[in-house]
Amino acid sequence: MKAVILAAGYGTRFLKDLQNINDQTLKDLIGTPKSLLPIGGFPLISYWIEALKTVLEPKDIYIVTNEMYYSKFEKWKKNYPFVTVINDGTSTNEVC
Repeated sequence: MKAVILAAGYGTRFLKDLQNINDQTLKDLIGTPKSLLPIGGFPLISYWIEALKTVLEPKDIYIVTNEMYYSKFEKWKKNYPFVTVINDGTSTNEVC
């Protein structure tokens, strides 16, 4: 069995919410994909990976993201070298 985590959204509604908040701690999250948001000190996706490792071979975990966030996921995966990050090649959520 393989796991594919779809993380290719742009978070446009979330971005608008963050821009309207007066809390600097939250404003610092602007530009962070939702699955990399820190929860309890760790990115949300890290919890998913740890849970998946209990039922899958680690090499069978794939994350699909977009061009905008690809480098952030590549940086995150240094702690999870067995995870494959796939860039879907898109740079906007606009329909062709």
